[in-house]
Amino acid sequence: MDIHHENCPLTDALMNTVDALVVVADPAGRILQFNRACESISGYAADEMVGRLVVDALVPADQRTGVADVIDDLASPGTSRYENDWLTKDGERRRIAWSNATMIDAAGNVAAIIGTGIDVTDQRLLESRLAQADRLDSVGRLAAGIAHDFNNGLTSLVLRIERLAARDLDPDSRVDVDAISSMIDKTQNLINELLSFSSPRRPAADQVAVHAEIERVVDALAGLLGPDIDVELELNATSAAAQIDPIGFEQALTNLVINACDAMPDGGRLTLRTADETIEPRTAPSIRIPSRLAPGPYVRVTVADTGTGIQPDDVARVFDPYFTTKPSGRGTGLGLATTYATITQQGGAISVDSEPGLGTEFEVWLPVGPGRTGENTSRASGLAESRRDGPHLALIVDDDAGVRHALAEEFARLGCRTITAATGAQALRHLDDPIDLLLTDLQLPDIGGREVADRFRGRAPDLAVVYATGGPTSQLDALADDAIVLRKPFTMAELIRTIEDHLGRSMHEHGAS
Repeated sequence: MDIHHENCPLTDALMNTVDALVVVADPAGRILQFNRACESISGYAADEMVGRLVVDALVPADQRTGVADVIDDLASPGTSRYENDWLTKDGERRRIAWSNATMIDAAGNVAAIIGTGIDVTDQRLLESRLAQADRLDSVGRLAAGIAHDFNNGLTSLVLRIERLAARDLDPDSRVDVDAISSMIDKTQNLINELLSFSSPRRPAADQVAVHAEIERVVDALAGLLGPDIDVELELNATSAAAQIDPIGFEQALTNLVINACDAMPDGGRLTLRTADETIEPRTAPSIRIPSRLAPGPYVRVTVADTGTGIQPDDVARVFDPYFTTKPSGRGTGLGLATTYATITQQGGAISVDSEPGLGTEFEVWLPVGPGRTGENTSRASGLAESRRDGPHLALIVDDDAGVRHALAEEFARLGCRTITAATGAQALRHLDDPIDLLLTDLQLPDIGGREVADRFRGRAPDLAVVYATGGPTSQLDALADDAIVLRKPFTMAELIRTIEDHLGRSMHEHGAS
């Protein structure tokens, strides 16, 4: 069978009419025919490809063994399906899904292999981004649970260390106490980083001048960038004010620029550009428009480098907590994870595109809209006109025994009686008791702390309530704007100050009475 000439006009017409990629190769994988769709995707003309081995001409080195095995399997009559990348003429990778079949000659031998392919690059990248978002959501839920348990343990430890530090200690003991306190602070910082992946409520956003912030960060990092890295600014967005937490955006931008610098140890080009974008209602997800973005105007910020690039298998993991491609000791694996959390928690999106040896490009989409004033982190309530004497009977609701016991001991030292409960159900048994201070964790094993407080305030509307939480700030979404919240771990001094400042009660005076 003459693959080259038999029914050539009809064969050529059929091959070049379809939108699919069609490659005809001999049993060794040498290209015999290469249709126009292949030319369009690859950038190569058919006469540049005919006679060359598919594996050598188009397949990246890291995938050649797998493609060669597929061709070998087709030495016997049959069909197969396979996906692999093509390297285009300009060095880009395109993902192709192949359906392969064999042509048999009169003797029953394989005369040719026909591969029909579809470019699924955009589809696979979109699927990868959606899977990545789902995976990070799962990581966030896990981080929230871990942080809750760790913060409970730290709260008990902080309260006891605080009491120990108030004593007249010998110098050696004082050194030990200070060392423990320092380790608690480091652990708390680590937990706070974990909590940044747990989809908390958006931090307070303001209108940030994106162009001014980019220029400021680049100037601040000029010493790090050095003379071997050329910086190009293409700031073309007209809506140059984005709605985002200023500190968070500065940290995110700094992380991206530092990563780009690290990827160019021998120098290169760092480009930061901006553009206006608008997502219309009912816009379908696409490779260009990140998923899960609300309709509206955006500023798109691109940070691109000409560095070493990221391996394909690593691209899908770059935003995972503790994943890093840097040498040991040069990266914690939290920089890009924190950047992802910062951007997405405020209604934005971030994506990455990279080619090994060619560089990496991060795209950040920032919403444009009216800024919001920051929340009062003290969550002060309007109870300042409550009775100014300290609480006579406090109900402490927490699922951690160590926290309950440590707080009860501290309240007793101040002259305040306490009742403790490990669950919401246990707390509700005391609805008829003369409680005048409720200190409850928001996250309880059965019903939440807010529900507990609502039940008590149904009986006593002026009841003083302080919420405690060691979980993500998303737990605060169901609370009233004037709710009082203490972040775990907290010291007794912080709790006393909260009660005195926001409930109008003197714990010290009551404790002395």
